[in-house]
Amino acid sequence: HTRSAYAPQVLTYREKGCPITAREWYGMVLPGKAKPDVVQRANAAFKAVLAQPDLVDSYSALGLEVAYSTPGQLTEILKADSEEWRDVIKRIGFSAES
Repeated sequence: HTRSAYAPQVLTYREKGCPITAREWYGMVLPGKAKPDVVQRANAAFKAVLAQPDLVDSYSALGLEVAYSTPGQLTEILKADSEEWRDVIKRIGFSAES
């Protein structure tokens, strides 16, 4: 995993020898029953919003990197994070609301 563009001198956990990925991200999700055309329209709208320079600049001023991912990529991020943190999730008894 990559270092932050805002603090490239700070090593990642893995670079320090700790086999975890700690990342903060925000995503927009729809109900699992959402129709494909609704998913496509929402995806196109979010992609357009995330490409707006004023939004990127506003987030950058807060030290946040704006990144776009497709619905498939977000699914993979969710799967990877869930797998990596599965034991912690079970131990604390977390469950997502539907």
